[in-house]
Amino acid sequence: MGRLVVVGNIDGDYTWVASQLEEVGLHPGDRVYFLGNHVGSADQSADVIEDLIRIHPFRKTYHITGDKDLAFRDWLMHGVGDVEQAIVDSYNGNDIPYEHLRFLMGMFESYTVSLPHVDYVMSHRLPEKREPNVLYVVSAEADEYTWIDKNILNVGKTVTVLDTAEHVVDFRRFHEND
Repeated sequence: MGRLVVVGNIDGDYTWVASQLEEVGLHPGDRVYFLGNHVGSADQSADVIEDLIRIHPFRKTYHITGDKDLAFRDWLMHGVGDVEQAIVDSYNGNDIPYEHLRFLMGMFESYTVSLPHVDYVMSHRLPEKREPNVLYVVSAEADEYTWIDKNILNVGKTVTVLDTAEHVVDFRRFHEND
């Protein structure tokens, strides 16, 4: 089994996410979890979605929906809602491809990853109802290129892990013997 790679809050910054994933060097068998807000205030939301659609058949990717993704999807489907102008502008006046709407519609609300000794729930935000003995991987402040644990690499600029009591989990103990 490959690595689990977690990316939080791309916010429409294609240049950033492409450089981060290239530097990490994805390998066959790696699973990549994107924790929402694929689109956002940077001016490259269309490029982000296009690239993630392109790499999907070649990688195990899991896309968790964020509030900006939901707002954009609702705006596309119903023509109403509060969507950041930078997202719309990233299409340069062109029609928004149906594949982009289909991509947004196919996102998960959360995704559970079971590893030995612990289950992780990948989510954009903490759910209101939480399960005991589960760790929640959510979009929140964290350092780039940090190991969440010995199995999960965070390449996002905004990822952290919380337990059910909402304490930030300290994984340094996993690395004492590495």
